[in-house]
Amino acid sequence: MRKILAGTVIGFGVLLATATSASASDLHYSGHHYPSYDSCEAGYRDLVGNTPIDQPHECRWNPVGVYELWWSR
Repeated sequence: MRKILAGTVIGFGVLLATATSASASDLHYSGHHYPSYDSCEAGYRDLVGNTPIDQPHECRWNPVGVYELWWSR
């Protein structure tokens, strides 16, 4: 009985943690990566068509050594 209860508590905790992090940031990985921050921003502008309206986006440095483009679709 203790194992079932512990599994339920841990499972619910993981579910809550993933749901919270997903709703806190509505950014999704675009599948594009760039060698520099400036090229990442330029890549974002190319993807959205150089419109003056700025959608939420972020260029995140990853451990591999490139910038990943994360954006709100």
